[in-house]
Amino acid sequence: MDILHLIKRDPIAKSRWFKGTFGIEREGLRITEDGNIAQTSHPTSLGNRSQHPFIQTDFAESQLEFITPTCHSVKATLEWLSAITAVGYRNLDDDESIWPLSMPYSYKGLSDLRVSQLEDEREVDYRKYLIKRYGKTRQLISGIHFNVGLDNELLKRLYSLTQMTDSKYSSFKSFQNDCYFKIAQHYQMYQWFYVYLFAATPITHKDFFELAHAQLPKLPVRSLRSSKYGYVNDSSIHFDYQSLAEFAKQLTSYVKEGHLVAEKELYEPIRFRGADSITDVVTDGIKYIEFRQIDVDPYDPLGISSSQLYFTHLFLLFLLTDTLSYDVTKISTYKKKLEKVALSTPSTPLDPNLMGEARTILSQMREMLEIVADGIATTTLHIMKEVLEVCEERIEDVSLTPAYAVMDDFSDLEKIAKDSFIQKNKIKETYYELPGFQDLELSTQAIMMDAIRLGLTIEVIDRSDQILRLGYKNHIEYVKDGNMTSLDNYITPLLMANKVVTKKLLAENAIHVPIGQLYDNEDIARQSFPSWCHNSIVIKPKSTNFGLGISILEGLEEDSKQSFEIALTHAFNYDDQVIIELFQPGTEFRFFVLNNHVLAVLKRVPAHIIGDGKNAINSLISTKNSSLLRGNEHEKPLVKITIDDSVLAEIKKQGYSSLNAVPPKDKVVYLRRNSNISTGGDSVDMTDFIPDFYKEIAVKAAQTLNAKICGVDMIIDIPKKTEQLNQVRVPGNLPYAIIEANFNPMMSMHIFPAIGKSRDVAHAILNALFPEYQ
Repeated sequence: MDILHLIKRDPIAKSRWFKGTFGIEREGLRITEDGNIAQTSHPTSLGNRSQHPFIQTDFAESQLEFITPTCHSVKATLEWLSAITAVGYRNLDDDESIWPLSMPYSYKGLSDLRVSQLEDEREVDYRKYLIKRYGKTRQLISGIHFNVGLDNELLKRLYSLTQMTDSKYSSFKSFQNDCYFKIAQHYQMYQWFYVYLFAATPITHKDFFELAHAQLPKLPVRSLRSSKYGYVNDSSIHFDYQSLAEFAKQLTSYVKEGHLVAEKELYEPIRFRGADSITDVVTDGIKYIEFRQIDVDPYDPLGISSSQLYFTHLFLLFLLTDTLSYDVTKISTYKKKLEKVALSTPSTPLDPNLMGEARTILSQMREMLEIVADGIATTTLHIMKEVLEVCEERIEDVSLTPAYAVMDDFSDLEKIAKDSFIQKNKIKETYYELPGFQDLELSTQAIMMDAIRLGLTIEVIDRSDQILRLGYKNHIEYVKDGNMTSLDNYITPLLMANKVVTKKLLAENAIHVPIGQLYDNEDIARQSFPSWCHNSIVIKPKSTNFGLGISILEGLEEDSKQSFEIALTHAFNYDDQVIIELFQPGTEFRFFVLNNHVLAVLKRVPAHIIGDGKNAINSLISTKNSSLLRGNEHEKPLVKITIDDSVLAEIKKQGYSSLNAVPPKDKVVYLRRNSNISTGGDSVDMTDFIPDFYKEIAVKAAQTLNAKICGVDMIIDIPKKTEQLNQVRVPGNLPYAIIEANFNPMMSMHIFPAIGKSRDVAHAILNALFPEYQ
């Protein structure tokens, strides 16, 4: 079966060559700051692990397993692994991290180690059996499993092409099984090659294997995990990879005769997947393979680098195209090659014969890549070429291999543990974002973070439109932009988008709103100037978000007509209808309402700086903008302050001639009039400082607009002497007015306020959508 020959002359096959299904399972031990294995239970904040699709425990209670969903590209798989890893790290105790190597080192506490305390007693009993069979420590070896499914359309195309020249396949299923089995066969031939390039387990504790082996080899070696001392079955378990049918027969026999307690006890580097038993896999067809011979990369926070993952995919495809015949009589020779490479010291170069063979393999991989080059994306091709160059350098220079680096860098075990905490804390620094999905709105990221943590299934149906499909058992919910859900009906956002209707409905229900007038003609609006003169007013588009197009004109006098007209023109640029209303003095608060309850209240403070008596205004703005919480537009919870003409005008009103002026210590200098987060304002949580009086009004407003989820913007006229930038308890029954109601309100400013307590509104929304998940 010369697959490469078939691909050469078929553009459709070329275009689908790198397509397929992909998934990763990454194991890792929780450790304490001294490097010992953690004795604590699986984090309760991570939902029910027995049915968690993303985060489970493997053998031991302290052994986490991160599992990506099935993806349709390597890139998407890495994105999901990034997201799940971040959620996992952020839910560890402060004094715990994840050991960054496949081989555990600390022997302390091993006698107290608990197997995973799962609900299914059969799973617990199985783990106890493994202890008796292999010892505790063998099961603590962690690694990465890469699940790869060949593109079904590609396989159909290749089968069709094969049938034109070779009729040995009786069905598509037999061809499909043959393709997958060939990969496994040829991996037996080239295991040594992959281990040399990516092994990273040169050391372990001298007593690590207990009674499993009388004596370990002299350390360091290149790969303990891939050798006979690693995560393998007893030597009595042997497969010759003659055919899939024979492999299935052998495995079934080992289980039947008690050599293996179940098929899942098989620790071969490749498993065939597609059904519950190997017999059914043969009958129903192999759907994908599980590639298990990947050491955890201690230099990458995900445990595997993107370049290694791309190479692994490329390598597995090479195995499918390899024209060298697999020789069943040489299986012991193949195994000896692996042991020789795995148990060599990390500084030992390949011998001349293996180096020549390695060069040939890389050359053939390059040839395969060139053949399909015009059918794949340019970025993917570039990544593949780069990783082949890296591997070529490793073949020629052993000091560039991971095992060599680990040998040098990880001799200090205390440093390894400390570095893992540094890695964890770096991930926790950007706690407001979901790695891999930073292009999504923060509200969508927040929902996904909580959904991952709780263990709901997630599918990003339309990334650009921010539409998610969430699931728990047979219950499915759709979420758009973080909080647009089935809880609200179609009319609700239409009522809120129309500010005239919003005000009318609220006023009819005895909720105070500012007096105003709608204009659909700019000339008529200009002529209304005398009606608004001698008042403070707000001019805003009928429909607007993020404070766009809004102007506040205080103390409008006869000589302010030009400012009035400029503000009108500005507003009409955003909508063909504009509202002019009386300015409501006071402090603006955002109430987040869900199912007739106020979950959070936020005070939005206009963009400002606080003087230190030393630095100029522009320097203080720069310092404030350097906060990790501030970014451009809405990529972070807070937005960087942009210096423009309105900022210069605002500081001049306060007596500062330029941005080079130095404000006195503790002096607040406001940079804008509006308090929107989108223009650099600060978010201050006030949930515990607002009386129920105002919360009840916000709930009544939401009910009036038929909204289950909404944001209510309320101005409360707090006396200046009690109003400060920090949290101050607000007196009840002060004058108020609701100036706006918002469908799809921003959640990130409540979850990640600049000042005050975080309010997990995303979690509350998921509870409302899935009340059975409690």
